[in-house]
Amino acid sequence: MPKIGLLLRTYNLSFVKIARALSKELASPIISDVYINDEYDIIIALDSTSKYTIPLAKAKVKGIVTAAFIHDIRSISHTPIVVMDSGVNPTIQRLRRLTSLNLIKPFIDKVLTPSQASANNIQKYVGLNACVVPLGIDHDVYKPINTSKREILGIKFQDDEYLILTVATKKHIIRHAVAIFSRARERLRKARLIVRGPCDKSLKGIKGLVCLPPLPEELMPRLYSIADVFLYPSLIEGFGLPILEAMSCGLPVVAYREDAVTEVMGDAGILIEPKSINDVVNALMYAIK
Repeated sequence: MPKIGLLLRTYNLSFVKIARALSKELASPIISDVYINDEYDIIIALDSTSKYTIPLAKAKVKGIVTAAFIHDIRSISHTPIVVMDSGVNPTIQRLRRLTSLNLIKPFIDKVLTPSQASANNIQKYVGLNACVVPLGIDHDVYKPINTSKREILGIKFQDDEYLILTVATKKHIIRHAVAIFSRARERLRKARLIVRGPCDKSLKGIKGLVCLPPLPEELMPRLYSIADVFLYPSLIEGFGLPILEAMSCGLPVVAYREDAVTEVMGDAGILIEPKSINDVVNALMYAIK
């Protein structure tokens, strides 16, 4: 078996979870740099930003085979949506991403990406051929949990409440979820929306909305298990890992019909066109009842 090193240079929770799952599956260490005395056969960078350039260059000098994950290129292919999430000038967004890709390209033998949708965009906008390697999760962690109490971080929910859950890092997903929830409450007065992600100050005061801070991974299965339905209204995805986590915990999923999301869900959830809030609300009602 070749000796593989998983190169991780970020504390981003999503990448850390991916690194842990891969490390367990491949029995490979997670490293932050490549050193002279390292004896790896393959180095896999778990992201493709410029901070990976020097370690990948070191690996190439040592004759190590290199690969890098390009999870998505939405800042190039779907710039307006990314601007909604970050507020950064679209020209700067595109320039940053193109610069980082151009910096690491000479030091990559193989490009990896988690979905065919991302592979198509990488080929179209960057001209690179990518091998599709779908992401996975640790099923020893993400599984249904029998909970006698509907409670998380000391926040208690009533048994007769309908709990809609959204887990996301992108602001546009949360804004869409809140808009859908506001319409749903017209028909489900006992509905509550739990959001684990960045809630803007403008969302404070919305009745029934509960915003949670980042949770340790060991609490996430409990969060999924106390909810009634998972709502993921994303307009662009590289993969959609929270969908996989929710389904693994036995939670029904309602999501926008987006290319990568469709790949992940297949026919295991409810996919709705993003043009009609009413259709999404109807899907939520169906999933809950």
